[in-house]
Amino acid sequence: MGMQHMRGMAEDMPLIDWLNKLVWPAEAKFVSYEFVHDGVELAVAEMLRSGTTCFSDMYFFPEAAVDVLEKTKMRGVVSVPLIGTHFPLPVPD
Repeated sequence: MGMQHMRGMAEDMPLIDWLNKLVWPAEAKFVSYEFVHDGVELAVAEMLRSGTTCFSDMYFFPEAAVDVLEKTKMRGVVSVPLIGTHFPLPVPD
């Protein structure tokens, strides 16, 4: 959900190139609590509009997804990321 802002970025690239050359560098530059919160908020709006009533998410700053769920009353299963980070993320205040 938090990656909503990156949807459609170079989808024609092989996976490993897409991750190494595009996604991980973009995440290192842009990912923050606010980035994830806004992405989840956008994703929830799109899901509610299409009739989706529940989702599962496993991205950075899971507390941002939980905050959106509490605000919107959408149902979801949120867990911590299982992949190690390739860059340091700031710890939210």
